[in-house]
Amino acid sequence: MKFFLITFLLVTFISTKAYSHSGGTNSDGCHAGSKPYHCHNGGSSGNESLDFSGWDFNLGYQYHIDETPFIPYAGLSVGKYNDHEDTSIGIDFGLKHQDGWYAGFVSTSKSVQLGYRFVHFSANSDSIGIGVKFTFGGSDFKNQSSIYSSGTVFFAGDE
Repeated sequence: MKFFLITFLLVTFISTKAYSHSGGTNSDGCHAGSKPYHCHNGGSSGNESLDFSGWDFNLGYQYHIDETPFIPYAGLSVGKYNDHEDTSIGIDFGLKHQDGWYAGFVSTSKSVQLGYRFVHFSANSDSIGIGVKFTFGGSDFKNQSSIYSSGTVFFAGDE
């Protein structure tokens, strides 16, 4: 569990902007003399890449409904959807099955989540993301009512 938590924190707090580079661009916003050849500001080099576009962190409660396989969950969300918006507060809610599958919605990133046990994939109109979800309260996480936390990092294609 510590491995997953440390990995999540590293991915969340290390921005891909830290790996940016300096260098001149031509009139199309492309690095004409650098390899690999790539563009900024709407230019196109044919080498598309994924850029960090947002994040969300969620904390809530999941309640296992007795005599059913369903575990609805709801919580608060903090996140940033893209570079043009401030960090916002919203909600996170969904439905989990006791086998470990779950689907939900996060309002701060305007995304839909589909996951299994600890890992989920998220998508919204502009980007895709990957995240983790942890529950606190016993070794059999999938059948208990408990507090949970989750987080996602989003990446958008460089156009």
